[in-house]
Amino acid sequence: MADDWKATRALILNIGVRVEVDGQSSEVEGRVSNFFPQFYVQPPAGGFTDPISSGFVLPDNFHGYAPTGFPRENSTLLFHPIQVHPDPRVGFAWQLLSSRNLVLRGGYGIYANRTSFEGNGSLLALNPPFALNAVLNGAANATSSLASPFPNLPPNSSFPNFAGTMLPGPPFTASSFLRSPIITDPDFKESTVQQYDLDLQYQHKSYVLSFGYAGAKGTHLGVGRSNNQPLLAGPSDPVNGLTTNSTSNAAERVPFVGLSPLVYRLESSGNSVYNSLQTTLKKDISHGFQFLAAYTFSKSIDDAGDSLGAAIAGTFGLPITGQVVYNNQNNVAAQRGVSDFDRTHRLVISGTWNVAGPDRAKSAAIRKLGDDWSISGIGTLQSGLPFSIMDSAAGTLFGPATIYTTGSLAPGATLADAGRSGSVTSRVNEFFNTKAFVPAPYIPDGGLIDGKYPVSGGGTIFGSLGRNILRGPDQQDFDIAAIKTTPLTERVKLIFRWEIFNLLNRPNFADPSNDVSTPNTFGVISALTVNPRIMQYALKLQF
Repeated sequence: MADDWKATRALILNIGVRVEVDGQSSEVEGRVSNFFPQFYVQPPAGGFTDPISSGFVLPDNFHGYAPTGFPRENSTLLFHPIQVHPDPRVGFAWQLLSSRNLVLRGGYGIYANRTSFEGNGSLLALNPPFALNAVLNGAANATSSLASPFPNLPPNSSFPNFAGTMLPGPPFTASSFLRSPIITDPDFKESTVQQYDLDLQYQHKSYVLSFGYAGAKGTHLGVGRSNNQPLLAGPSDPVNGLTTNSTSNAAERVPFVGLSPLVYRLESSGNSVYNSLQTTLKKDISHGFQFLAAYTFSKSIDDAGDSLGAAIAGTFGLPITGQVVYNNQNNVAAQRGVSDFDRTHRLVISGTWNVAGPDRAKSAAIRKLGDDWSISGIGTLQSGLPFSIMDSAAGTLFGPATIYTTGSLAPGATLADAGRSGSVTSRVNEFFNTKAFVPAPYIPDGGLIDGKYPVSGGGTIFGSLGRNILRGPDQQDFDIAAIKTTPLTERVKLIFRWEIFNLLNRPNFADPSNDVSTPNTFGVISALTVNPRIMQYALKLQF
């Protein structure tokens, strides 16, 4: 519901509200399950949980066969099966100084984002009792080989069986291994975005100049986080009877024994904020020429990426969980940093010129050849993308090493020491000062974490660096095209295109390798983001 109100001759208001009611998705036959922490009971040593105490829940619309005792919840397996979003909107346009050429515009609105569970939701069908996921690490995987890489599986004649409905207690072996289910936080909430802007526009003849501010704030963004990170044990703070910390007992120090320490679940704890100053100069077509120049100075900060994941260490994050939390899974706020897509400066200039033909030429062939040419082009200059200093060997005292852990600053070093002068081309073998960073701390056998948690056998903890602390090479790209349109008949045209991409043949380098635990490639740039100059021709018959 919205309405325009002309408050005065110079001021127009637009006020409205949208109420969005979103029902969450469910499986038509109920053949999915989810993990609800409140139903979990720790299995005894050498034993297993049963369907009642495993923490797995079935939807109330599942009527097939399964072991008795599973708790039942609504068909969506979420606490909020129907989510209501009141979305107010307000905007205005105000002609300043009684001039039609100077206008101030602004607006504010809240927009709900309906979450698609096509990825994570469908994978809930792979949870117990319908399927069994396992992650074998260390001693639990010692008997595996290339000839026999899988754990001891039940014989085919026993299916369907439901051995996977039970979580094992320690010790974990090839027949009693950790489970790795797909989990959506039952308290998941849909994300909302508040958008707001203020824009001053001035028009002179065919030119429009604007200066504006635009911002946005995201709430309840999807993020992948493990709620099963091993706890630190000590003599005065035992965890499940353990008083020391080692790489081998990490799976026994978790809140939910029997689940893998690195089970990333989809939850809605992410937040973001975006602020920008934007300037545009637009020329409407006149005398065959038009162009648009747009400059943006902005900063985006978040602790959660979009639903497609985020660039991490040259790969991509888990598509089903959005951006995965780095380092300490119990401290999402520490992951707050500039967004993976953040570019401080961005300038884009584009234009089209319809070239005047040789109207006074006496030769019809020359007029035919010279008429109906146009030239178009676009140039983009932008800051580089941010990246993190990762450490793929960090955090082994909290479970298997991953690519979601960072390194640390070298003793006495600061982030300012990481910068190097010179062109990017001169720094491809060491884009930043690699000596400013070191791997995450290694705690030796008998050492202490935080001065009170003893370590047995040695292992690494998390690094001290946050996300996206450095910025990669900037990008400059210019593309141009020449187009000739030749009418053959009233309805038939022959169109010729000559296009050149990366006109200046400038190398646009990708981010450097950023894993401090691979010193041979650390800081080295080995790829480009834009191809070398490409020239192509095309001929099209339009009718």
